[in-house]
This record gives sequence, structure tokens and C-alpha cells, in this order.
Amino acid sequence: MEKSLGREGRERIIRQALERIDGAPAPKVDMMQAAMGTESQIRLVHDVIRAYLDEHRFTDTKDWAQSLRERSSRSDQKAEAV
Repeated sequence: MEKSLGREGRERIIRQALERIDGAPAPKVDMMQAAMGTESQIRLVHDVIRAYLDEHRFTDTKDWAQSLRERSSRSDQKAEAV
């Protein structure tokens, strides 16, 4: 069991959670194994991101990224108009 995670470990957790949102399968582990490893952290991050996407009616991270690009484009257009 990992006692502490550095930046690389935390990034891995976030990346795995994002991959699952986009359809990657979760490993088959029982609740005890999940609670003892990073799996519980991956599940927590997944749940938080999924809730955010649901609140904003995004289906996946690609939908979210498209929305951010559109928002940035609108902001750039407003800045050019000034």
C-alpha cells in the first residue's frame, strides 16, 4: 500500500479517472482491495469529475474540451472587438 503519493502518483490517479469517464473499464477488484490501494482515490476523483460533467450536461471529457474551446474563442473575439 502506498503511504504517500508524489506528483506523479497523483497525476496517474487523475489520468486514470479521466480515462474511465471516457469509457476505459475499471479493474475488477473487491471493496477491500480498492480501499487499500489507489483504486479508492481513482474512484473518488472519477465521481467528482463525473458529477461536475453531469451538472454542466457534458457527456465526456471531449464534450467538456469542446465547450472550453468555444468559450475561449468567444472571449478572444470580445477582446479583439475592444
